[in-house]
Amino acid sequence: MKPMFDHFLFGGDWNPEQWPEDTWEHDLDMLEDAHINEVTINVFSWALLQPAEDRYDFSMLDKIVALLVKHDFNIVMATGTAALPGWMVRLHPETIRTEQNGTRHVFGGRHNFCPTSPYFRKASRALAAHVAERYAGTSGLVAWHVCNEYGGGGGLCYCDHCAEAFRTWLKNKYGTVEALNKAWCANFWSHTIYDWGDVVPPVSYGDGISDAKCVVSGLQMDYRRFQNQAQLACCTNERDAIRAYDAATPITTNLMGTFKDLDYFEWAKEMDVVSWDNYPGMDTPPSFTAMCHDLMRGIGVVTWQDASDATEYARASRRTLYWSQVLNSIEDRLDSDMTAKRRILAFEIGTFFTRYVVFEDGRMGIPGTIATPVDSVESFYQALAHIVNGQRAPLDGIAMSVPGFIDVSKQVAVTAGALGMLYKHEIGKELQEYLDKPVPTWMENDANCAAMAEKLSGNAVKLDDFALITIDTGIGGALFLDGRIRRGKDWRAGELGMMIPNYETGGFNTMQNYLSTIVLAEDYAKEFDVPTGSIVPATLFRRLDEPRVRKIVDEWIDYLAIAIFNTAAATDPECILLGGGICREQQLLPMVNAALDRIPQWGDFRTSVKRCRHTNNAGLIGAYYAFETEVGGLTDVPIR
Repeated sequence: MKPMFDHFLFGGDWNPEQWPEDTWEHDLDMLEDAHINEVTINVFSWALLQPAEDRYDFSMLDKIVALLVKHDFNIVMATGTAALPGWMVRLHPETIRTEQNGTRHVFGGRHNFCPTSPYFRKASRALAAHVAERYAGTSGLVAWHVCNEYGGGGGLCYCDHCAEAFRTWLKNKYGTVEALNKAWCANFWSHTIYDWGDVVPPVSYGDGISDAKCVVSGLQMDYRRFQNQAQLACCTNERDAIRAYDAATPITTNLMGTFKDLDYFEWAKEMDVVSWDNYPGMDTPPSFTAMCHDLMRGIGVVTWQDASDATEYARASRRTLYWSQVLNSIEDRLDSDMTAKRRILAFEIGTFFTRYVVFEDGRMGIPGTIATPVDSVESFYQALAHIVNGQRAPLDGIAMSVPGFIDVSKQVAVTAGALGMLYKHEIGKELQEYLDKPVPTWMENDANCAAMAEKLSGNAVKLDDFALITIDTGIGGALFLDGRIRRGKDWRAGELGMMIPNYETGGFNTMQNYLSTIVLAEDYAKEFDVPTGSIVPATLFRRLDEPRVRKIVDEWIDYLAIAIFNTAAATDPECILLGGGICREQQLLPMVNAALDRIPQWGDFRTSVKRCRHTNNAGLIGAYYAFETEVGGLTDVPIR
């Protein structure tokens, strides 16, 4: 049987139509940094896709899909029918749900449709068909998502359409009013039904006591069964519209654990993949979440009776396929012969924290973090060795990103930033004394690792010449020229923070004295007479409408523009990348470009300036790249 998915999908809902378009790229950069590989889109877009009864507009969704394809995301495409557009409620008020007390909803909310409304079924099927016709076969499309959380947030509908459809449903089930009376024990309180027209839904101004209780229990149970089937008919209505244009891609809708209004065992028979929304709160018992997972898995399990014919067996097999893949994948990860995989343990050693992660055949695992031991060299090595020796399978190498000047030819930390205890140490060689067995190591400068990460899987994949400037409490940099990192004769190439930008007024102060985020905080503290630690520098970009804040940021941006210009003039790269948390601020790049345009000589270069793609994991990815190229001898380093 062909697997439904060949890897785990890690992601969730993404609704870019709800915020400015100029933030979309930034969104995806952050999602990629978090190793998210899937997004569900178009869940609540009916008003956007169909602005009028006789008109569709897919222009914005086309842009969203094109951007996701560009970034190689897996896409779960929703049909967009989870909330009614205003024009529909105005022109066809019968499409919106009616409460148990007889109050018809007004425009607003979501999951608000009447499940028996003929117009709703016609319109929702038409929209699902248009979406499927347009996007079937899209690169990265892995599943279709019908509507959203059926029954959630809206409750049952008690309108006249539903009342009439309920009577028809009862006729089909019982055949005669006599059989109905017997099933309902209708002699209770003189509730005998003489004509099908006597049947009234369990409204609160009739026999309904609450949404869960009723004078006649049979009436309550049958109405809930009827509403369940009506909602399911809406789902299969859209599903069938999709199948007319896409015969293979799995179709699902999101269930809700122990939600009582719908019979999920019945729904699972109509779904290719059982999926559900897991929202544990801070006080949710883990046992409840585990039970819900078991329940959702259970509704997809095929019994012997279910599989009594080939058609039902095929459908049930599709439902169970997903869970068998999950279980098999977990078992493979735990039980397979891990020695067959190449495993590199990467460390990113920082002043305060050290992060680590294992790359298995290029697939990055989940990083861990420890506080960097600074009391002694011995405690530092013991902490790293504890992580290495605790690995459940043999390692092929250890890669390290370390601050300071790193002599890679001798694998010596000439300096190590603020970690003075590591100065002049052969960290990789000395670490071996603490390991259970020898493991090859490689150590590289942290800024160079950031550049290598961009070359491997960031915004420099297709570049042979680029520079990187990192901006934080310190200013760093790296040069990747003619297809390789430039380290210099004394391992100091790329120390862009040591440029002297303003000798006439600033003397020998380096760019570090003008461009670190500490400078922003200090300038703000001086201007507003507050402690330096009272402001997070990046937040100043969200207060640019305040003149005094704008002046501080503008001056800082001017120095960044000077650093970029000097780097471009010295190296003439294809691109200059900006790294560091503050560079994720949306206003930074437009302000930098405006400042560069004010430099008359900038017109001679016009070098592209971009943000780094990688942030938190740059050191880990770059260290892995450095090991595989320098020790492994690879020219095409795998990354997944």
